[in-house]
Amino acid sequence: MEDRHSVSDPRPVDDDGRDFPSWEVDILRDGVIVDTFILNKEVLPPRTNKKGKVVWKLPDSGDKLPSFGTDDRRRILDIHKERKKKRKQDKKKQNISPTKDRCQGGGKCDLGDQCSSPVKLGGGGNGVGNAVSEEEDERYSSGTNSVDTTGKGNVKENGKSASQNHGVRDDTRCNHNQQLDADDNQAQHEICPSKGSSLEPSKKQQTLLSATPPPPGLEIPPNMSSIRLDDAQEIPTPHQSLPSDDRPSTTSHASFIQLPPADALFITVPYSERLETAPGQPECSLAVPAARHFISTYYSHFDGTFPGARIIDLACYYTSEAQKSVSIGGAHSVVTGRTDIATQICNFVGTLFEVRGVVAQDTADRKGVHILVTGISRTSLSGSQGGVVASFAHSISLVPIDAGMLTQRGGITCTALLEALAVGYPFQIHNDALALLSGDAGPTSPISTPRPIHKPPPPPGLG
Repeated sequence: MEDRHSVSDPRPVDDDGRDFPSWEVDILRDGVIVDTFILNKEVLPPRTNKKGKVVWKLPDSGDKLPSFGTDDRRRILDIHKERKKKRKQDKKKQNISPTKDRCQGGGKCDLGDQCSSPVKLGGGGNGVGNAVSEEEDERYSSGTNSVDTTGKGNVKENGKSASQNHGVRDDTRCNHNQQLDADDNQAQHEICPSKGSSLEPSKKQQTLLSATPPPPGLEIPPNMSSIRLDDAQEIPTPHQSLPSDDRPSTTSHASFIQLPPADALFITVPYSERLETAPGQPECSLAVPAARHFISTYYSHFDGTFPGARIIDLACYYTSEAQKSVSIGGAHSVVTGRTDIATQICNFVGTLFEVRGVVAQDTADRKGVHILVTGISRTSLSGSQGGVVASFAHSISLVPIDAGMLTQRGGITCTALLEALAVGYPFQIHNDALALLSGDAGPTSPISTPRPIHKPPPPPGLG
């Protein structure tokens, strides 16, 4: 396995009264300083060959910097490993001694006396001597951080006693480390409860249960023996049918539509336009006939071709909670409610809509209808016969009126609805979005062409 440790260049230090020079070196792991110590001829004696001849030694003068070869760097790393091993042993003794004294000082050592050693951070100052704990670096690099606390107060990590190393630069840093260890021991005594105030495990659990309120819906019974396993039989299995509910289905459009007011109007599809189906088969779709009746009813209110129709009456075809929007270029307007919808519709009085394409589809529950209408529109200018030509796209959502549900909710009070139910399937508009695309229809300037006397033929498939 490749060793990721390296040795820095030596730095001369004061002799401190010694007769030989000394240098200071750093041990780095992946570029991070993990240890710093002094090198002299006592720490790193001269290296000799098999015959006893000196082949390398430190300089005799502090003015010269030593150069380390491969063998000499290996010897320096061995010194670092020995220092690391010694620090682990010292740290282990410091961590175990206080816990052992508490457990053996008198009485029984229970769960309240167990306490793991607090975590210490690396040196917080600046300078070369601020070394990060190499053991922490190795643990984070390997992804291992599991700690097992035994009943005797011994802390183990991956089968080995856990410890934490701090790089020591000189004797002053060693004293600083001893001060940190003393602070850690004091913190252990403060965090861990004393033996006299410790509770038995069973009393601790009862105290915790009584002091901490349970989450909503998870009340803890006063006696755990009151829980019966046979209560699980009341839960329906996947093979059992759930209890029936007499409430109306929430998937129906009519379940969230308010009762139609007395002046409501409807787009009605006659019963005769729904094709008959074989027994056991779903009913035929009403999307196409509903789209055909919508086009013949809705757009004729704008140009006056529908006998006796007023444009303000179009608001009566919307549900009480309907929404309508209009987009012209970059301008958008969204309104809700029949009053605001009527105001928005009146802005298009006299507009001629020439339908070019229609797409109709059932809703997901096969009750309502989605319609998309495209074509060319020509707006009116202040009562004159001129106007602006623009392409349009009109998206509509029709919802059915469920007569059975309305009867359960208080009966039908709308005369137009009674007449519509007598001849067919009534629908109302619940969502309406109209977009005028002024740049797609060619001429955008006012034109003065006469209005057609007769309505254009319907698109293919809607005749």
